[in-house]
Amino acid sequence: MSENNKLQFLFSVLKAVATAVIITLFAVLILGLIAKFVTINFKIIRVINQFVKVISVFLGCFLFVRERKGLLKGLIIGFIFAIVTYLLFALIGKGLS
Repeated sequence: MSENNKLQFLFSVLKAVATAVIITLFAVLILGLIAKFVTINFKIIRVINQFVKVISVFLGCFLFVRERKGLLKGLIIGFIFAIVTYLLFALIGKGLS
């Protein structure tokens, strides 16, 4: 793999992760606003939260993974997304468990 291909690979993964994180933050913000005005069961919030994360990763991959090695990129994107969102939401919630 040439240096240019490695940079393109890394850049497409980072763009997909950033897109997925932004979509997740936006969707969770909207869910939080809705939950503020409407009583929603905690179990339903958890299901919606997981659904939002899956759709976010899917959209990030769909938008930025178009060439070869799609499965590898998708796995890397999902793994990095899980770490980033865990750390981000832990910081927002002020604590790592």
